[in-house]
Amino acid sequence: MGVGDEETKGFEDTDNKRCVRRQYDLPIIRKFRERKRRKLFYFGLTGPEMHDIDDWKQFLERDVMSAEEVEDFDLKVGRMNSVGDGLGFQVRVLRGKIENAMLTGRDLDGEAPLRSRQGPDGYLFFDYDLVNLDFDGGMFYDRMEAIPEFLKRQSQVESLLLITFNVRHGVHNALDQGLIDLRARLGGTREAEAILAWYKAQPQTYRIKAIVPGVITAAANQVKLDCFAYPPVIYDGKQAKMVHFVFHLTPHTEVLRGFANQSEQALLGLPIIYVSKAVLELDQRQAPDFDAATAKDSLGFLGANRADAIISQYQSKSGVVKAPSSRPRKAQ
Repeated sequence: MGVGDEETKGFEDTDNKRCVRRQYDLPIIRKFRERKRRKLFYFGLTGPEMHDIDDWKQFLERDVMSAEEVEDFDLKVGRMNSVGDGLGFQVRVLRGKIENAMLTGRDLDGEAPLRSRQGPDGYLFFDYDLVNLDFDGGMFYDRMEAIPEFLKRQSQVESLLLITFNVRHGVHNALDQGLIDLRARLGGTREAEAILAWYKAQPQTYRIKAIVPGVITAAANQVKLDCFAYPPVIYDGKQAKMVHFVFHLTPHTEVLRGFANQSEQALLGLPIIYVSKAVLELDQRQAPDFDAATAKDSLGFLGANRADAIISQYQSKSGVVKAPSSRPRKAQ
């Protein structure tokens, strides 16, 4: 028997969310597991029903690290243990907001994640291959402020970072400031100004899509991590629009800083994927410089046939007749 209705509202699964996990995330995770040549250690916000663990279980090590807020902690952990047992996983749960562990290395009880170790100065590093920060609630920038410190803790291991934000909360001013910061980094070219003006005129969802990849990439580079961003996904959640990101992070210890695999303008120009009614497709609303004919480079991780089908569907809906590009995508 699961936790009560009130406690599970924030963890309800939806057809769209399942589509993102199974059709978008899964190909990335599968390829990363092949790259690692072993199963992956998981850390994140799996929720009491552990839907992500269930969908990705064939690629994961059996020890799962999660976190839950204080309210109804024992009830939710009991449910997670029950679900975990049924899936064949051992679950350990940090108490309190996951941001506490990201910032301090420990939870409210002073417990550190299982795969943590101290550096020479006592600083706690984490060693997790797959990090899933599925933020269903809370303020957007409260979470963003904790991520640079978390990237530092993860800076000695190659990993995938999955982040999901909702847009239920009013963050217009913070997002506008983010676009101002982005303008400064882009250098104010005419093309960049046109794209930024387009994003500023869009709903919060699209401004989050514009800002997050550059912020994550810059923070990763500061701690000697190379960063590759996949095309963001916008989908209809239970009560709000959701924006989902995936980043491939690789330690780069030979230099003073890491490298971005994409320029700021390339990050800004990543195609927007949209999921509605459990269908993965290109959003009909794209930035002014978007060219569907070259989008296959960014969608290659889905497989050539799937990428071609998604592009053809977009072109059909938008009235574009150009054929998809056949240029090979840069390997990841």
